[in-house]
Amino acid sequence: MKRKDALATNREQTKIKELCGATRQNDVMQPQSLSGKKSRSPKRNSLSAPHTVANPEPMIAVQTLTLKSLTQDDMQRLASAIARCLRGGEVVSLEGELGSGKTFFVRQLAHALGYAHHVTSPTFVLQKLYDLPSNPAGLEQLIHYDVYRLTTYDELLDLGFDDLSPTAVALVEWGDRFAHLLPASCWRIKFSIADDSHRNVDIRPPQDRIAALQVELDREQLEAAISHE
Repeated sequence: MKRKDALATNREQTKIKELCGATRQNDVMQPQSLSGKKSRSPKRNSLSAPHTVANPEPMIAVQTLTLKSLTQDDMQRLASAIARCLRGGEVVSLEGELGSGKTFFVRQLAHALGYAHHVTSPTFVLQKLYDLPSNPAGLEQLIHYDVYRLTTYDELLDLGFDDLSPTAVALVEWGDRFAHLLPASCWRIKFSIADDSHRNVDIRPPQDRIAALQVELDREQLEAAISHE
């Protein structure tokens, strides 16, 4: 009888300990959840680094320079201004509807860099190379693309687009067709028709070329409105 009483007492003591929030297992106290079930410590991956919140980098506003109602003479002076800002190894995306002045601009840019031969759009051959004489920018070649007829970026790569020399500049007519694949630092120049003899031009230069371009536009007496996006 005494043995039964002792067993009952032991059971009651064990139950009291459980209700008080802990049971002893392997000499380690395990906390109890409100449901009476043993809670588990969250697993931690030993390879994971402590969680930190990085300070976001400040957004840099994209600047666009807009020139309105340019004549052919103005376009020639604009090409000269941009030619003096080129350093090589860069892409110039030329955008705008048919007849808006893309090829005319390439012709004036090539002439501003000393190229003396005729320049036409490579509509069917897709690519033309213009070897340049010695010039202050140290540029040796212009590579003129017309990507209107291309359907995939791989076709452009097949022309060697991703192997641009640091002494060359790629001029890409209809470059907006592959805008999401062009280098972030490329020039983007968009032409639009104001009337039969005048063009509007929006220029989005690389961030580190904006100040130089403004100086060159002032030198050519071309006025540009600046907008931020």
